[in-house]
Amino acid sequence: MAGNHNRERVIRQGGSDRARRFRTSHRGGKPLMRPLDKGKYHYLFGDDLLVAPIYRDSETSEVVLPAGKWRYWFNDAEVIEGPKTFTRNFPMDEYPVYVRDGAILPMNVRRDYTGIGAKDWEGMLALNIYPAADSRFTVHHTDNPGQLTVTVKKDQGVSVKLEGVAKPHVLRVLVDVKPASVTRDGAPLAEGTDWTHDAEKRRVVVKCPLAATGQYVIR
Repeated sequence: MAGNHNRERVIRQGGSDRARRFRTSHRGGKPLMRPLDKGKYHYLFGDDLLVAPIYRDSETSEVVLPAGKWRYWFNDAEVIEGPKTFTRNFPMDEYPVYVRDGAILPMNVRRDYTGIGAKDWEGMLALNIYPAADSRFTVHHTDNPGQLTVTVKKDQGVSVKLEGVAKPHVLRVLVDVKPASVTRDGAPLAEGTDWTHDAEKRRVVVKCPLAATGQYVIR
């Protein structure tokens, strides 16, 4: 049951991305869930989440990752280079979900227990970002005011550019070390007020309660 709970947790928190995918599929784009040729019952949820269901009464399961760089959802410190096939143990409170490096995952975080964010994120667009070179994602707002384009670049630091229809938002960005500074449109943001760093989770969290666009630079 815990495994099913965590599967639902991952998918539920990705509600904003799910809405975007439903719209894209409805307009003739790729389906939200796409089975993979390799890996028993494996499928992609969107473009950047790979799910490898546990279909037997066992804590061990085989995972087949396609080409690319992947991270395990519940422990994303390690990068796994695909293609790769392996068998590993999955505790009852985890589930085989892998994130493609470079992913930008819009989420609707409303609870503390997920380990992703906090209850006070409710009502804000949470962008869960795994920087890798250049990536872009278009968020279709579920209340239909338009869309927001998110562009992420990783070089000496991480740049996150927001263009389009703005929403109050939270950036949750995977980083290797604590940054020296975080800016928006060149203006420094205050540590502790505007942004925080979680060394254990290797995350910088930037909160903007205003409906604002602009370019963030983390370095």
